Parts: sequence; structure tokens; C-alpha cells
Amino acid sequence: MIRCDLIAGKKKIMRYHFFVLYFSLFAFLHANSQCTPPVKEPLLACGTGTPLQDGANIPTGETHFFNGVNGVFSNISLSGGTLLLCGSVTITNVNFNSGEILIKPASTVVFQGNFNVGSNMSFHNEGNTTFNSAVAVQGSTNFIFNGSGASITVNGDMAVFNSGFFLNNGVASAHTFSLIQGLISVLVPGLFVMCSL
Repeated sequence: MIRCDLIAGKKKIMRYHFFVLYFSLFAFLHANSQCTPPVKEPLLACGTGTPLQDGANIPTGETHFFNGVNGVFSNISLSGGTLLLCGSVTITNVNFNSGEILIKPASTVVFQGNFNVGSNMSFHNEGNTTFNSAVAVQGSTNFIFNGSGASITVNGDMAVFNSGFFLNNGVASAHTFSLIQGLISVLVPGLFVMCSL
């Protein structure tokens, strides 16, 4: 004859082990759910460098910035330098040959017209960014990082191919999203995240 209190005790132990396993797995996944960019974002304060002007070409080693409200610029080229954006700004026609674009927290940035991407580019978004054009991220040296609490809206198509990276820890949306020879991992239903290869 089997004692009921012995069976009940074994069930409690099994339930305890299940909860410990479940909690450990949840804690592990929660702790590892954020992607980190392949290139660390530079620690630049708003106002660092040269004030942004229309038609600026930003070469390697230079930083151009905008820190204010309702900024409007056009025909900006990056050739290895850094574009630092703080506040609210609209930029029409960007040739992003190489370099970095940094969008600081609480900033609102709109890109319209052409947004051409070359190689060796990094885009760090900690604010709210809207692209009123298609966005393509291609090649393992190119990435877009959308930080926690940040948002990226693409009012067009977004394509990630040839080992490009789109790392999303915030909210991102696009009319269509294409992934060709890349990596995708879903952390939250409806959001896409690309981590390392």
C-alpha cells in the first residue's frame, strides 16, 4: 500500500524543481534579451564638435552636431566622421558613405529624400527616428542600433542583407521588412532583432 503523504511530498519536490528551473530560465533569457552593437557608441555630449550646416561633408576625425529645436538641413555627407543629433531636426538627402550617426535620447529626427549608405557605417539611435524613404543595411561592417526606449519608423521598405545588422532593443516598424543572408531573432512578437552572426 502506498502512503498518500509520501506521494504528495514527491509532487511538492517535483513542483519545486520545476519552478526553480522555470525561474532560472526566465532570469537567463531576460538578462540576455538585449543585443549589443558590434561597435560601442562613442560617449559624446550634445554640442561636441562643429555646428552642422547645409551641404556639410564630415570627414574622418571630425564631429558635426545639431543641438536645438526645429533644425532643418539638407545634403549632408559623412565620409568617416560623426554626426551628433540632439533635439528635433529634419535632414533631407544624406550620403552616409562611412562614419557614425548618433541620435541622443529624447531627440526627434526625420530623414527624408535620399538616405544612401556606403560601408563601415554605424547608426546609434537612442531617440525617435523616422525615415521617409527606404532603408538598406548591407555588409557586415554596417549596422543600425535602436536602443532601449528608442523608436525607428521606416515609411518605406527596410532591407537587411549581405550580413548587415539591425539591432533592435526598442520599437521598430517598416512598411515591409526584407532579410537576405542575415540573422533574425524575435524577442517580442511583432518586433525584429538581429544580433551577432
